[in-house]
Amino acid sequence: MQRKQRTLLSAYNIPKILRNLIYRPHQKPTLNTLKKMIATLLAATRHTSLIIAALLCACTDKQPRMTDTTIFTLSGRGVEQKLEIPTPYLEDKKEVENHYVVLTCLYPSMKPAGELHSSPQKEHIRITIKRAEKISSADLFLREYTRLKDSPKPIKTKYIGSDGEFDIYKTPISRTSPEASTTYIKKNADGSLIIMEDPGNWSGSYHVSHRLSEEIEIEYQFDKELKPHFNEVDSAVIKLTKSFIPRQEIKPSP
Repeated sequence: MQRKQRTLLSAYNIPKILRNLIYRPHQKPTLNTLKKMIATLLAATRHTSLIIAALLCACTDKQPRMTDTTIFTLSGRGVEQKLEIPTPYLEDKKEVENHYVVLTCLYPSMKPAGELHSSPQKEHIRITIKRAEKISSADLFLREYTRLKDSPKPIKTKYIGSDGEFDIYKTPISRTSPEASTTYIKKNADGSLIIMEDPGNWSGSYHVSHRLSEEIEIEYQFDKELKPHFNEVDSAVIKLTKSFIPRQEIKPSP
């Protein structure tokens, strides 16, 4: 009786354990991974049929099906933009606002993240697609910097210099703290601006705002370890966002 119960528990639990701890759904299992799986199974049961069933279950791709699509319209300032987003991307499938939508994907595949615990955090990119305001986030930041740079205020943004494609600015968090947030501004070939913010050492992510068109501005977060690959990350996010716009040309950012 105890042996039968042990086998049943193995049948239900082993696939779940293997899928969550050993196999990542966006990767194909390697030979060493399969060996670990088999060793784990043999330690729990000697039933060949159970081992085969558990391996098949563990190796099944868990990525959600992309057949379901959520269609909605970004609206504001008298402008509307229709988007068609595969539902698995949506972070909150029950609540979609008319002025923004939040989705999560994996870099570099840009597939839906699915269960967040099933892949390393550094691979996750959280994207907010929202209606564009009259002034982009980068232009608003530069206007505020220009307005206050010569003021006597003790806490204000200072221009530090440039680093490759970026102009760098620092803003103290408070009068007493040595911590400061860092803002990076990059000018694209078309004249539009990208703003990337590092809130401080307490944060593991960069926050980026990129105006895609007259109708759309994108905000996204990505892991700091990916900073050397920023251009690739930004291009991937832009390409993914454009794929949600149905059969119509995107107007360039003004």
